[in-house]
Amino acid sequence: AIVTENSPAIREFFAHGENIHTVEPGSSEMLATALVYLYEQPEYLEILEDSSLLVHERQFSVGVIAEILSKRINL
Repeated sequence: AIVTENSPAIREFFAHGENIHTVEPGSSEMLATALVYLYEQPEYLEILEDSSLLVHERQFSVGVIAEILSKRINL
């Protein structure tokens, strides 16, 4: 599962609670709380893991990135 700070770039591809767990920037307390919550809620952790893998495969896999680069350099 992914735990990261909330930002526009993250929100462009991910949704808190669906495929990522976000915390406010600079909040070590929120980060610690999130990690404990993920540890104590294995079902939620599994949902995030499965869903984030789908986002990775659709948006960031080697094949997807290669296709984007190929189009940009006109191959």
